Amino acid sequence: MMAPLHLRKIFIGGLDYSTSSDVLKQHFSAYGDVVDAVVMKDHSLNRSRGFGFVTFTNADHVDAVQRARPHRVDGRVVETKRAMPRMETTNLPSKNSTSEGSNNRLFIGGLPQDAKEADIQQCFEKFGQITCVNIMYDSSSGRHRGFAFIDFNDYDPVDKILCAL
Repeated sequence: MMAPLHLRKIFIGGLDYSTSSDVLKQHFSAYGDVVDAVVMKDHSLNRSRGFGFVTFTNADHVDAVQRARPHRVDGRVVETKRAMPRMETTNLPSKNSTSEGSNNRLFIGGLPQDAKEADIQQCFEKFGQITCVNIMYDSSSGRHRGFAFIDFNDYDPVDKILCAL
Protein backbone atom coordinates (compact mmCIF):
# COMPACT_ATOMS: atom_id res chain seq x y z
CA MET A 1 0.00 0.00 0.00
CA MET A 2 1.34 3.42 -0.96
CA ALA A 3 1.90 6.02 1.79
CA PRO A 4 -0.38 9.08 1.74
CA LEU A 5 0.66 11.80 -0.69
CA HIS A 6 1.77 14.29 1.96
CA LEU A 7 4.28 11.76 3.35
CA ARG A 8 5.83 11.29 -0.11
CA LYS A 9 6.02 14.98 -1.03
CA ILE A 10 8.77 17.49 -0.30
CA PHE A 11 8.88 21.28 -0.57
CA ILE A 12 11.91 22.82 -2.29
CA GLY A 13 12.51 26.51 -1.53
CA GLY A 14 15.07 29.04 -2.68
CA LEU A 15 15.15 27.87 -6.28
CA ASP A 16 16.77 30.00 -8.96
CA TYR A 17 14.06 31.61 -11.08
CA SER A 18 15.46 29.82 -14.14
CA THR A 19 15.21 26.33 -12.60
CA SER A 20 12.78 24.11 -14.50
CA SER A 21 10.63 21.23 -13.31
CA ASP A 22 12.84 18.88 -15.36
CA VAL A 23 15.99 20.02 -13.54
CA LEU A 24 14.20 19.56 -10.20
CA LYS A 25 13.16 16.04 -11.19
CA GLN A 26 16.64 15.18 -12.43
CA HIS A 27 18.31 16.32 -9.19
CA PHE A 28 15.94 14.56 -6.79
CA SER A 29 15.71 11.35 -8.85
CA ALA A 30 19.05 10.47 -7.26
CA TYR A 31 17.14 9.81 -4.00
CA GLY A 32 14.29 7.69 -5.34
CA ASP A 33 11.61 7.31 -7.99
CA VAL A 34 10.00 10.69 -8.67
CA VAL A 35 6.30 10.68 -9.54
CA ASP A 36 6.06 14.43 -10.09
CA ALA A 37 8.29 17.50 -9.89
CA VAL A 38 6.85 20.96 -10.34
CA VAL A 39 8.26 24.47 -10.06
CA MET A 40 5.45 26.80 -9.00
CA LYS A 41 4.86 29.67 -11.43
CA ASP A 42 3.40 33.13 -11.08
CA HIS A 43 1.12 33.04 -14.10
CA SER A 44 0.58 36.81 -14.20
CA LEU A 45 4.35 37.39 -14.49
CA ASN A 46 4.98 34.12 -16.35
CA ARG A 47 7.97 33.23 -14.17
CA SER A 48 8.98 30.92 -11.35
CA ARG A 49 7.96 31.76 -7.79
CA GLY A 50 11.27 30.32 -6.53
CA PHE A 51 9.89 27.14 -5.01
CA GLY A 52 8.48 23.80 -6.02
CA PHE A 53 7.44 20.33 -4.92
CA VAL A 54 8.75 16.85 -5.62
CA THR A 55 6.59 13.77 -5.06
CA PHE A 56 8.16 10.33 -4.70
CA THR A 57 6.74 6.81 -4.98
CA ASN A 58 7.84 6.04 -1.43
CA ALA A 59 8.02 8.06 1.81
CA ASP A 60 11.49 6.61 2.50
CA HIS A 61 12.79 8.66 -0.44
CA VAL A 62 11.82 11.85 1.42
CA ASP A 63 13.92 10.63 4.36
CA ALA A 64 16.85 10.08 1.97
CA VAL A 65 16.51 13.65 0.64
CA GLN A 66 16.48 15.07 4.15
CA ARG A 67 19.51 13.03 5.24
CA ALA A 68 21.48 14.34 2.23
CA ARG A 69 20.98 18.05 3.00
CA PRO A 70 22.11 20.57 1.93
CA HIS A 71 21.13 20.34 -1.72
CA ARG A 72 22.48 22.47 -4.56
CA VAL A 73 20.21 22.88 -7.61
CA ASP A 74 21.32 25.03 -10.54
CA GLY A 75 24.18 26.40 -8.44
CA ARG A 76 22.00 27.47 -5.51
CA VAL A 77 21.68 25.86 -2.09
CA VAL A 78 17.97 25.14 -1.67
CA GLU A 79 15.84 24.42 1.37
CA THR A 80 14.05 21.07 1.55
CA LYS A 81 11.16 20.49 3.93
CA ARG A 82 8.51 17.84 4.27
CA ALA A 83 5.30 19.07 2.67
CA MET A 84 2.34 19.28 5.03
CA PRO A 85 -1.28 19.33 3.97
CA ARG A 86 -2.63 22.90 3.84
CA MET A 87 -5.24 22.12 6.47
CA GLU A 88 -2.52 21.18 9.00
CA THR A 89 -0.21 24.10 8.25
CA THR A 90 -2.88 26.68 9.03
CA ASN A 91 -2.92 25.49 12.66
CA LEU A 92 0.85 25.49 13.10
CA PRO A 93 2.96 28.41 14.26
CA SER A 94 4.79 30.20 11.49
CA LYS A 95 8.40 29.16 11.17
CA ASN A 96 11.35 29.80 8.93
CA SER A 97 13.71 26.85 9.10
CA THR A 98 16.59 28.72 7.54
CA SER A 99 16.74 31.24 10.38
CA GLU A 100 18.13 30.86 13.86
CA GLY A 101 14.54 30.58 15.07
CA SER A 102 14.08 27.15 13.53
CA ASN A 103 11.38 25.03 15.09
CA ASN A 104 13.34 22.09 16.45
CA ARG A 105 11.01 21.88 19.45
CA LEU A 106 8.01 19.60 19.81
CA PHE A 107 5.25 20.01 22.40
CA ILE A 108 3.88 16.79 23.90
CA GLY A 109 0.70 16.96 25.98
CA GLY A 110 -1.48 14.55 27.91
CA LEU A 111 1.39 12.85 29.72
CA PRO A 112 0.53 10.45 32.56
CA GLN A 113 1.85 11.46 36.00
CA ASP A 114 4.35 8.59 36.03
CA ALA A 115 5.99 9.69 32.75
CA LYS A 116 9.75 10.20 32.95
CA GLU A 117 12.13 12.06 30.64
CA ALA A 118 13.80 8.74 29.74
CA ASP A 119 10.41 7.32 28.64
CA ILE A 120 9.80 10.27 26.34
CA GLN A 121 13.35 10.08 24.98
CA GLN A 122 12.95 6.38 24.21
CA CYS A 123 9.63 6.95 22.45
CA PHE A 124 10.81 9.79 20.19
CA GLU A 125 14.51 9.10 19.51
CA LYS A 126 13.57 6.99 16.48
CA PHE A 127 12.67 10.24 14.68
CA GLY A 128 16.02 11.96 15.18
CA GLN A 129 18.70 13.07 17.62
CA ILE A 130 17.16 14.56 20.78
CA THR A 131 19.12 17.30 22.52
CA CYS A 132 16.77 17.86 25.47
CA VAL A 133 13.55 16.56 27.03
CA ASN A 134 11.95 19.00 29.44
CA ILE A 135 8.91 17.90 31.46
CA MET A 136 7.17 20.96 32.91
CA TYR A 137 6.53 20.89 36.67
CA ASP A 138 4.19 22.88 38.91
CA SER A 139 6.40 24.89 41.27
CA SER A 140 3.97 24.72 44.19
CA SER A 141 2.99 21.03 44.09
CA GLY A 142 6.16 19.59 42.54
CA ARG A 143 4.03 17.41 40.25
CA HIS A 144 4.47 17.60 36.53
CA ARG A 145 1.83 19.47 34.59
CA GLY A 146 1.16 16.75 32.01
CA PHE A 147 3.22 18.17 29.18
CA ALA A 148 6.79 18.38 27.97
CA PHE A 149 8.98 19.85 25.26
CA ILE A 150 11.39 17.79 23.18
CA ASP A 151 14.25 19.57 21.43
CA PHE A 152 15.83 17.90 18.41
CA ASN A 153 19.14 18.81 16.75
CA ASP A 154 17.28 19.61 13.51
CA TYR A 155 13.81 20.72 12.36
CA ASP A 156 13.20 17.65 10.17
CA PRO A 157 12.27 15.19 12.97
CA VAL A 158 9.59 17.64 14.17
CA ASP A 159 8.22 18.00 10.64
CA LYS A 160 8.27 14.21 10.20
CA ILE A 161 6.28 13.71 13.42
CA LEU A 162 3.74 16.40 12.51
CA CYS A 163 3.29 14.96 9.01
CA ALA A 164 2.58 11.54 10.49
CA LEU A 165 -0.32 12.80 12.63
